[in-house]
Amino acid sequence: MITIEPRQLYLEFDLSKAWFKKRVDDCDLGELILKEDELIITFRKQVNEPKPERKIAWDLNLLSMDGFCDRGWIRVGLETALHLTHNLREPEKEDSELA
Repeated sequence: MITIEPRQLYLEFDLSKAWFKKRVDDCDLGELILKEDELIITFRKQVNEPKPERKIAWDLNLLSMDGFCDRGWIRVGLETALHLTHNLREPEKEDSELA
């Protein structure tokens, strides 16, 4: 359940029949991120492997991949990749308009 307006409006949903249910059966429900036009559901999975010497946490956004590790913050800009993807799709759009 997600609170939209405290004590007034809630968003309730059932994941028991979700198409991805089998893929997340052994995971815990993580953060729910409600955006204007979508709901992002994150999951956590316990890993039973030897403890690594160093760790890094990543956050992937539209324009960047941001990481945090023992050395501090790492930012990988994705603007160029997004621009290339957009430009590569444009010829397809132009071809369909010609038909």
